[in-house]
Amino acid sequence: MGFFDALSFLTIIPTKANKSEFKDGGRDYWWAVGILIGSLDAVIMITFNRLFGTFVAAGFTLLFDGILTQFLHYDGLSDLSDALLGSKSRSKRLEILKDPNIGAFGFVLTLMLVLIRFSVYVRYVSSPFTGVLGFILLFATISALARALCFIVGHYFPVIENSYLAKKVFENKVSKFELAVQFFICILMVLISGVTYDKYFRIYFVDNFRFSFVILFLVVTVVVMLMVTICLFKLATKRLGGINGDTIGAAILISETAGLLMGITRW
Repeated sequence: MGFFDALSFLTIIPTKANKSEFKDGGRDYWWAVGILIGSLDAVIMITFNRLFGTFVAAGFTLLFDGILTQFLHYDGLSDLSDALLGSKSRSKRLEILKDPNIGAFGFVLTLMLVLIRFSVYVRYVSSPFTGVLGFILLFATISALARALCFIVGHYFPVIENSYLAKKVFENKVSKFELAVQFFICILMVLISGVTYDKYFRIYFVDNFRFSFVILFLVVTVVVMLMVTICLFKLATKRLGGINGDTIGAAILISETAGLLMGITRW
């Protein structure tokens, strides 16, 4: 039931897990749900681009992704922005996290990120495709990476005392086996996606320079997404005393956006 727990936790898709007690959010399968989300986003983008054009495709993809994920990541970003930014005491920051209203920091930063993602989507669909499969794999990989890296990094940080979701996800010790499996899956996805996305299953082993460039691009993309996640978690720990559900949601959204931005340099 781990996958369905993750599906229920990260998306709006109804499963039997919706009726059961929340456990750890299916943390071992976040990457799998990430693949599903990214793949669906790519399919929606390609379909709407062919039917209605660039801007409609970008807009509907943005809307579809938000609805599919219940806008939870955007909600986390807005709440976390209000709590982290500005000169406040830690107790005041923690109080703001509980406030359902959105402040100036949360509104502006969330709006800016939406505009950035829309611009990124427009850039993708307005560029010549190198293959539908490569396009879908790219989005699937970045979506999976954002969620897997959030889980891998998150277990190294303390959890805010009253954070129900984060405590549930990380209350059971994360084993080295869990981390190794997620890390291996991420690397495998990155390699398959990178090679396929580069020239649709044409691997240039003979051209060492070209192949090395592809690998370097993939490594840099992973490092950028990793650093975004670590920096956000460090900032939350410094100013809030730990991470919570909002931090996880914001980290997934920002890291994923950073990965998509990196993808533009190759697409």
